[in-house]
Amino acid sequence: MLISSISKLNKVLNLFKENKCYLINKTYRNHINLSQNSIIISIVLTNIIPHLTKYKLNQNTAILFKNISMKLHRNLLQN
Repeated sequence: MLISSISKLNKVLNLFKENKCYLINKTYRNHINLSQNSIIISIVLTNIIPHLTKYKLNQNTAILFKNISMKLHRNLLQN
């Protein structure tokens, strides 16, 4: 199931990068276009898995998205 999810996420990222209409007027457009898919997938998984185990019943997705976006931003600045 995890491998299937990773491959689907990779396909979605490729679709976003190929078809620019998905990212029009999105503030995170450059982060997706300039980052490798494997880096994005790694950051997403390293944040989602611990978040799901910690907050099984009461999941605050705003914190999760904030953490992921900050790490993607830091990674982009480092590269």
